[in-house]
Parts: sequence; C-alpha cells; structure tokens
Amino acid sequence: MSSHTVGSSPGKHSLTGSRQHSAAVPDAKTKRKNHVYDMSGKFAGPMPADTFLKTFLPLPRSTLKTRKAATRECSEKILPPEYKWVNTATTMDEKEGGKRRSQLVDMGLYHSDHVPYSEQNGSPPKPRWDRVMLCAEFKSHANTNTMDPFEDDPTKWSEAVSQPRQDMRGQIVGYAAQMLAQQHRTHVFTLIVLGAWARFIRWDHSGAVFLERIRYAQCSQQISEFLWRFVKSSRQQQGYDETIKEIVKDSTEYNLLLAARDANEEQ
Repeated sequence: MSSHTVGSSPGKHSLTGSRQHSAAVPDAKTKRKNHVYDMSGKFAGPMPADTFLKTFLPLPRSTLKTRKAATRECSEKILPPEYKWVNTATTMDEKEGGKRRSQLVDMGLYHSDHVPYSEQNGSPPKPRWDRVMLCAEFKSHANTNTMDPFEDDPTKWSEAVSQPRQDMRGQIVGYAAQMLAQQHRTHVFTLIVLGAWARFIRWDHSGAVFLERIRYAQCSQQISEFLWRFVKSSRQQQGYDETIKEIVKDSTEYNLLLAARDANEEQ
C-alpha cells in the first residue's frame, strides 16, 4: 500500500489548462503523465473481492438472498432495462479540445434517461462525462501484465512503475477525474479488464482503493455480483451527492431561474 503523498487527488485536481479554450491545452499523453504524478501515493490496495463488495456496496440481507440466482446470469441479464452499456471506444467529447487531447473510454454504463445516442449521420455515440455512471476499459490478453496499473505483490510498491503501466494508471485516473469534475459525485467506480483478469477501482476526492486482480474468465461471478450490487444500490451508494438537487427543465425551480434571468435583463 502506498504511503507518501504528492500532488492532488482526481477530485481535487484542477482542470485548468485542459479545456478547449485554455491558454495551454495538454495532449492526452501529457494529461496521463500529470495524473500519475498527482495521484502518486494516493492508492490503497489490493483489497480482497469480498471485502471490497461488502465495504463499498453493502446491501440488506433480504436483498442479498436473491443474489445467487441473479449473479449466475450474464451482465446483460443482470442489468435492469433502465441501465445500458454504451460503446464509446472510438468517439470523444470535443469539449476536451480535439482528438490529441481527448480521452476515449471504451464503455460506459448509463441510465436509460441519459444514454448517449448516435448522431444522425450514423456515427457512434459520444461519451457523456456529465452522465456516465461507471466507466470500463479493456485491454487484450497480450497486455494482461504489461498494462496492469497496480501490483498485488505485497513486497512491491502497489503502483506499478514500468512506463506502459504508469500510462494505463494515468488513463484511468483521467476517467475518474472527468466524472468527478463534471458530476456531483462523492465517489465513482471504474472497471478495467486485462485479458482474462479484471479489477474494480473506487475513487473519491482523497484517493482510490483498488480491488485485487481477479481471473474473471474463470470466476465471472465476482464481476456479475459487483454489477448486480451496483444497480441494486441507492444513488448515494453509487456515488451521487444527495445533498445536491438537479434543476430539471420545466420544473418549478427551472422556471423561477428563467424568470429571475429575464427580470435581471429588463433592468
């Protein structure tokens, strides 16, 4: 487990300089390098799978009684109709400043009310960092070890030091930073799949906790149970800040804001 502290966590990291109209907009490679530095010493783990689930996604005993049958199903059957996985591996959010500066997250889990849809010309959907609930990144079997951002060996520092593994860590830090910056969240989760292995990471405004590497190809039930617990959890457990109330279009609050704006313009 890391112990020293450098820089800032993803929730506290300033996005100044990373916007399209900033004076200096770093490219994706530079962003990842900065993220690695900012998060150095702010990871805890590896945490055993059972402990991770019970700590971060606890559920009432009455709900847990139904999980065995549910988690034997594939992830598509586990997810209720209001949750959708969306492939955004080849698209970007232009607000990040163009292709060289954008992050291409492979998949995102969305509520059906906020699913990003394809453009009219048939191009793939673009990620919605302001609405994505959970991010997932996938690497091939050939990159199982070379791209794993963490170490499970207790004799080694938990943050892998080779350059490709640092780059991968910077990549997933970037995803968490975008979610925490563009949403009212207390914490977020990401999934990384490394060939036959996988990890979940929980990020908050002070750092992150990573799951021990699990061989999901032989024991997919652990991933299924995480997803099942996630969709069964409250919004607060999923990481949404319930002290914040969204102002919905055409609501009373929305109309009051419009009225106040119009009154101010008339003065």
